[in-house]
Amino acid sequence: MQSTRTPIFIQEESQKSLNLLRGLTEKYRLKVTNSDNQELSIVLWIKANDPRSKPIERWCTIIDDRSSINNRLRLKPEESKSIELKFEVPQQASPGTYHYTVYAEAPEQYPDQVFRRPQQLRVRLERETESDYEPEFILPFTNPNKPHELQAGEKVEIPIQIKNRSKLVDRFYIICPDLDEDWYDIRYPEVNTNLPGLIRETDGLELNPEDPPGEIQLILHPPKYTPAGNYFPTIQLISKNNESQLIIRVFYLLILPEYNLQCILQPTTNKVKKGEADFEIKLTNEGNTRRDLTLEANFIQQEKLWNYFLSPQSDVRIFPSKSKTINLQVERKGW
Repeated sequence: MQSTRTPIFIQEESQKSLNLLRGLTEKYRLKVTNSDNQELSIVLWIKANDPRSKPIERWCTIIDDRSSINNRLRLKPEESKSIELKFEVPQQASPGTYHYTVYAEAPEQYPDQVFRRPQQLRVRLERETESDYEPEFILPFTNPNKPHELQAGEKVEIPIQIKNRSKLVDRFYIICPDLDEDWYDIRYPEVNTNLPGLIRETDGLELNPEDPPGEIQLILHPPKYTPAGNYFPTIQLISKNNESQLIIRVFYLLILPEYNLQCILQPTTNKVKKGEADFEIKLTNEGNTRRDLTLEANFIQQEKLWNYFLSPQSDVRIFPSKSKTINLQVERKGW
């Protein structure tokens, strides 16, 4: 997925995962936030991720903050509202894990973009006991109001704590499904080899049931020209023993703005002929924000012997890492 700013953000408010018996009804609370600078009309729905999970679409009803069946929200900039997913699991439902995604769309403001949040629901038999425990998965604290601030082109190392709470030896991995590969690296612990003084890198974190928490290092390094704004990348933990289990966390990140603008003025010829000269002004946006510029040629005090003409004369818009060339013509008055 391309790494872009997220105008619509979906966040879990319920503290427990959906794990219920057949024949029961349960609600799962989510918070939808408009992180854009304009009002958004948002439509929400869920969709199964695979054919086996298709029945979950019939079990789910979306309830708004007024306890009405409603899958539409209108949010002002920076406004949040809570919704509930009400699941009515029939008695005849097959036990197992159902994978689905919550989708959000603002068709008026962002007609070509859909925002998503993967989820899962586990249906179990009444006689079934919880023999597999979800591993602990702890990130440094961030939230929408206190994101980690970072300049584009710099990096932050995020220590991720994992504890195996099951009764079996397990191996853990993390992935970042929302980020491009040039945004991050993952480092797993090094282990000793049988040769003295030599160690090797691993491709996962292996933990015994009674081991203390292990650590995986996630290094985020957004590219230099990443647009300024709020980002909410999800980090998913994968257990080798239960790869279908969905365990995700969110790291809130604020890419700070940079306004660097490079300006180079150079003549198009080496000589001034007949009181005229032509120059090129090359403007390069070295920052990570769009620059809208108004250009003017002003006389230096006590020197009004020349006329200045800019082309183009209109305002100039330059996106990050891009350049625009402006022509400047100078004529001596009286020629």
